[in-house]
Amino acid sequence: MNKPIIVNSFSGPLADTIEKFIAEKRGIGLQYNGVSTYLQSFDRFSISFHLEESVLSGEVVEAWLKQNPSQSQQTLRMKAIIIRQLGLYMKRMNISSYVISEIPKRNHLFTPYIFSDNEIEKIIEQADTVKPLSKKTSKHLVIPVFIRLLYFCGLRFSEVQQLRVENVDLDNGILIIYGSKFDKDRLVPMSPEITNICRAYSEKVHAHSSGDAIYLPNTHNTIYEKRCFYSVYRDLLWKAGISHGGRGNGPRLHDLRHPYVKHGLKICSQFISADYPAEVLDLPVHLNPVSGEYANLINQFFNEGSRQFAFRFNVPRQSLYL
Repeated sequence: MNKPIIVNSFSGPLADTIEKFIAEKRGIGLQYNGVSTYLQSFDRFSISFHLEESVLSGEVVEAWLKQNPSQSQQTLRMKAIIIRQLGLYMKRMNISSYVISEIPKRNHLFTPYIFSDNEIEKIIEQADTVKPLSKKTSKHLVIPVFIRLLYFCGLRFSEVQQLRVENVDLDNGILIIYGSKFDKDRLVPMSPEITNICRAYSEKVHAHSSGDAIYLPNTHNTIYEKRCFYSVYRDLLWKAGISHGGRGNGPRLHDLRHPYVKHGLKICSQFISADYPAEVLDLPVHLNPVSGEYANLINQFFNEGSRQFAFRFNVPRQSLYL
């Protein structure tokens, strides 16, 4: 089952235009759930402005972008991209609109934390010792699987959080991810070990569950909120003897994904240096989307892998950098 489409309501002066814009995007296969929510926020904000019908003015655009001075750079950037896309759509429809000329640059000031193999072992060890809160809850079963899927499968928190029972194919050892980053769907392979762990977990927790049941629920059998799981994660770090630099300094929950990409690129580098056919290029597809940003975090593997790849397949090395 695909990730459900979120249907937001619009009532501002641009409501009809926004709905048609979203319909066009969904018509070409995009889910546009997150964007739709941003546009709903803009729609409500625009009501306080006396706009002419179907006119996107520079005044309302700039005011909306500056609405919340405390918003993150990433939020500002996302709002700017969305409102620019709306403006470009309106121009194509011959509707008067303001199109912002410059998108705020992405902030790359954070330094990711790369866990060592020993640290990962300690985190998993502590996850396996989580005690049940009561006979009616399955927290002690959920946490070990949740942590393993983040690390061993390289999933984002939201991807593990949104997993349904029917998205976990235990027969083929595949996780089915719908509507993730950039509205992309993908298949993520599990190792035999992780598949067996999920199979044992499913037999204990989901023996009688429906296909749309949350696969890794919280103690109330609903989706695990990130702030709640984050407190569990911080507790695991503390018990594993891994210091935390405080809010914004990490190790962040998302940093559990970085070692997976590191190991994936290392394996690719080893494959490229061995006598393997060109089909090896299919190996990292399930990492999608892996950007140059991730690759450059671990340049000792990326640089060596790209050098060997360029030599083996006779392509310019510069063309391998994203």
